[in-house]
Amino acid sequence: MDTMIKLPQPLIVIVEEDFAKVLGQSIEAKLKYSKDVVCIDSISVKDGD
Repeated sequence: MDTMIKLPQPLIVIVEEDFAKVLGQSIEAKLKYSKDVVCIDSISVKDGD
């Protein structure tokens, strides 16, 4: 995870359930707002997608 955080690109998190806002805010706070964080929720995929 440390390697991903050190990359210049934003950290992108995709989750199935509806909690991206609070998750993104928590991650940003944990990282002391030093990295852009994009959280997307309500994503459902099946085999072959």
